[in-house]
Amino acid sequence: MLNSIPEGAVGGQGTANFRLEPPHGEDWLAVGDAAGAYDPLTSQGIYKALAGGLQAADAITDRLSGEARDFTAYGESLARSWEEYLKLRAHLYTRETRWPGEPFWQARQAQAAPAPGAWWACCRGESGVS
Repeated sequence: MLNSIPEGAVGGQGTANFRLEPPHGEDWLAVGDAAGAYDPLTSQGIYKALAGGLQAADAITDRLSGEARDFTAYGESLARSWEEYLKLRAHLYTRETRWPGEPFWQARQAQAAPAPGAWWACCRGESGVS
């Protein structure tokens, strides 16, 4: 690989953020990448997949034990997690200042334009993150 020469054009693939809505039905749950995908720049994908797996296990246990009639609470939990992700993503996009003229970052920073006062607590520095 050290001296290899690529054949053909070298390219990349864009990343898409998505959230399946609803992430559940009467007798099914979407978990991990089936429930949503996260921008790799946020480093949230694996964490969210593992956390979602634990939440799904709890939801299934509650359903089978009769403590829950459906998976609504699971869906609500994923929706809250998605909102937290969007705030973190906006924070990370707006913190990047090294390449203000690059289309890649211009698009992300325009997408991130937050409403005043909408920062997540960690993004305001309340938990030691700056």
